Amino acid sequence: MADQIFISYARKDKAVAKTLAEALRPLGVYPWLDEFELKPDIAWEDQIRAALVGSKAMVVVLSDGPASPNVAFEAGAAMAHGAQIIAVITGQSTDARMFSKSTAIYALNSADFETAAQEVVAAIDKHTLIV
Repeated sequence: MADQIFISYARKDKAVAKTLAEALRPLGVYPWLDEFELKPDIAWEDQIRAALVGSKAMVVVLSDGPASPNVAFEAGAAMAHGAQIIAVITGQSTDARMFSKSTAIYALNSADFETAAQEVVAAIDKHTLIV
């Protein structure tokens, strides 16, 4: 079974998150993205929690400005669970620094989503820093 990767993003970054998720699939990664996975008959909080626990890593999409409260909450939950966090930075995020203090943070500066997806997979496989 492919490794599940939880993708966290602010609504303003929805298109980036979706494009990245689609680029990860052919690389053998199962991207958990709320738009694809949330079921209307189950509490969304329970689904998010289960997805975070079941994920090998978490990709946080950061663009301009601060991370949304939901992104910050999901990142905190993933850190508490011990998941590897990979920050895909597509702009001048004011919260990118909050991820740099952890040894499990990887920053990818790339507008090319296929390349970014390959770098995410490499970071998960090798658990090495990519800047």
